Amino acid sequence: KVRESFTVTKTDKNVSKVSFYIKKPAGGNPKDLFVKLETGSGSVMEKGAILPSAVGDSYSWVTYSFNKPLVLQAGKSYNLELSAPSGDPYNIYLLKKGNQFGFGARWVFRDGCFEFTQGVLWKKNENSVDYDMPFYFSIIPSGKK
Repeated sequence: KVRESFTVTKTDKNVSKVSFYIKKPAGGNPKDLFVKLETGSGSVMEKGAILPSAVGDSYSWVTYSFNKPLVLQAGKSYNLELSAPSGDPYNIYLLKKGNQFGFGARWVFRDGCFEFTQGVLWKKNENSVDYDMPFYFSIIPSGKK
């Protein structure tokens, strides 16, 4: 299991979809990839699956559409999780924050970090908040539903 733990800043966000930068190895035969969005306290807001046929064997953006639009509230924390059955070979591309990679402060996502688990406890990659899981939400413009 992997996730991005993040806090929404500035204003509430109405979201309809989420996209991840992922791949499956060529020749792999994985099962569904599960998506879960929960509040920082663990209340599940959305749960579903991405079919293996939607994921290519090279890194690309893969989108999951929520069952209904969701509101992410400013100042609140959330966890966006991906999981697959044990042994299924999905890969996620990690981003590392930092000027040493040519990313100035305005390009760094400071409101979250990547975590993983192989059991019960969530851990940060290299015990650092400097990593992120590439993802983005599709935001519904104000006044539309």
